[in-house]
Amino acid sequence: MNIRRPAMMMAVAVLGVLSVATPATATAGTFGALVPSTFTQVYSPPRTIPATGPVSVTAQCPAGTEAVSVGGLADTLDSITPGPGHDSGVATSHASNGNLGSAIVAQATCAPTAQFAGTTAFTHEQSVHSTTGEWTATVTCPAGMRAFGGGGYFRAGNGTISTSEFFMSANTLTANGRSWLVSALDKTFTDTLVVTTRCAPQSSSTRLVEEIYPIVPVAGATGGKTSGYAHCPAGFLPISGGAQVTTDNPPSAAQPQLTTSVLVDNGQIGWFASGGYNAGEHAQLHVIALCGS
Repeated sequence: MNIRRPAMMMAVAVLGVLSVATPATATAGTFGALVPSTFTQVYSPPRTIPATGPVSVTAQCPAGTEAVSVGGLADTLDSITPGPGHDSGVATSHASNGNLGSAIVAQATCAPTAQFAGTTAFTHEQSVHSTTGEWTATVTCPAGMRAFGGGGYFRAGNGTISTSEFFMSANTLTANGRSWLVSALDKTFTDTLVVTTRCAPQSSSTRLVEEIYPIVPVAGATGGKTSGYAHCPAGFLPISGGAQVTTDNPPSAAQPQLTTSVLVDNGQIGWFASGGYNAGEHAQLHVIALCGS
């Protein structure tokens, strides 16, 4: 897939909390045994989004490997989450904003299972939400560890994945690198938001980068869209990443939504995301990449 970098970028920040080393002195192993140069990417077959109800697709890692990060590409994303056993990536979408008949694709970046030695996974479940259906949940790694490869989805009251229609506005590492954040709109109040992340010991051979893009309203409309990258520094490769759409207006009114969030390991090296909103002011797309050497 060819992805072009947008012309305008508002801000770039290299968040030094995760790094004290330069590429020249960084060790070969990142997060203990993870080695980004050995990662492989897999994609699900594209699936057409139906007129009614959501659709999910799965990118399955090869045998003997597990997902380091997961992503999705669609016109509107409901959720991105690691699959059971963390050996796949699952993306979900529904028909909205004119995307009827368009496709959804899931991405998983995979590494040999042996490289996950010393890592662990944590999950947080939340049923608390606003009266207008705004949900936000964060799962935090223990002190001295950093988050990667996270995601989130809604579980229905009967224990299955929710078939409600909702907008996901955030699926990302937090700025301090220690937590995974998921925010979404869902008016089925019997659902539960499930957020998961892997955690690995903090390493001096990683960098966390955030780039912020303004979302300019489309002429004659109240909302807009944009896309952009979080670029890994020279000598570093992406491990994980995510994105968030923010606005000055309440999410229930602005309807911020992510449409793409994927790892990119050629050309523009880092994490790519796109998103938009339907109404509001001062909307921004925040793209974060966790990079290692």
